[in-house]
Amino acid sequence: MTSSRTWPAKLLAVVVTAGMTATLTAAATAGPAAADTSREAAGRAAVLAARMHVLQGRTDLALQRYQAALGRVSADVNTAATAAAQQRSDEQTALTAQDTVDQRVRVLYISGGRAGLFASLVTSHSLVDLTSRVGAMQHLVFTGQASAAGQATAAVGARKAATAARTQALASISTAKDVSLAANSLQALLDQQTALLATADATVRRQRAAEVAAAALAAAQAAAARITSSGIQRIGPLPGSALYFGLYHLAAPTCPGMSWSLLAAIGQVESGHGRNPGTSSAGARGPMQFLPATFAAYAVDGDHDGHLDIDSPADAIYTAAHYLCANHAGMGPAGVRDAVFRYNHAQWYVDMVVALAARYAGG
Repeated sequence: MTSSRTWPAKLLAVVVTAGMTATLTAAATAGPAAADTSREAAGRAAVLAARMHVLQGRTDLALQRYQAALGRVSADVNTAATAAAQQRSDEQTALTAQDTVDQRVRVLYISGGRAGLFASLVTSHSLVDLTSRVGAMQHLVFTGQASAAGQATAAVGARKAATAARTQALASISTAKDVSLAANSLQALLDQQTALLATADATVRRQRAAEVAAAALAAAQAAAARITSSGIQRIGPLPGSALYFGLYHLAAPTCPGMSWSLLAAIGQVESGHGRNPGTSSAGARGPMQFLPATFAAYAVDGDHDGHLDIDSPADAIYTAAHYLCANHAGMGPAGVRDAVFRYNHAQWYVDMVVALAARYAGG
């Protein structure tokens, strides 16, 4: 767990006391007026450090929650991808087993079926030949069919088990709603500390206690950046239905220069390609998580049914293409990042969507 370092109470007291002592000692040699000024600055720095200490403790917890939220997303996505791959493997096994059964049937058909095999026994010329033909008939008619049927049954069972596991995995997909709460809480605490330091005058900021507080804030900001980068690297593309990926491909050309992969990335982050389209704490709805007012302003009837429905995959995806295009998503990498930031005003969100879009585009 990477996080900023909290200060034990004794250490905080030592830092504050040392800062005040050093400042007052220096001021004593400069005269009464300077001593009063330094004493006041040291006192204000001590108050600042104490307030920063409280915020830093809360920030450490927020960092942990943020890291856990990103971890849940990557774990859910990777589990779903593994389940989907297992299902494809089991389906291939079932097809292979069925091909074996079909091959057995073709052999029997070509040889005249069971009656033809029995008839071939009459034309045998020796006991050895007769025995050989009987063995071949038994193998083709009984052993081969039983083996192939057994393989097919086992493959169907495995496929059902894989389908159930995949369904369960996909149902638990975490999305941007889960990360947003943790990320927003963390950012709010970092902003509070930044604002608190900004209110201090230059004399206070030069005090040792204030410098230590500023260093702790910088460490927390760096930790948040590392957690974001590490978390995003572990999140891969999520399998989705033919409906959703078909719509991503169809809607993208309505914005010249924009890749379908950008819509796919947003679809994954926002709702797991429609698996988690519920209303967010901010009121966003549907598979592409639009605020109702934003959807109304940019809505497109993607399925041409005469209705504009925020919960409709077609309407939501075509509207997302329209909204992104209006914010310059078709104008190169810089335009994409600007458009995605307009979609969700968070840097972690922009980084995640851009990274996933590149992975989708790369296959």
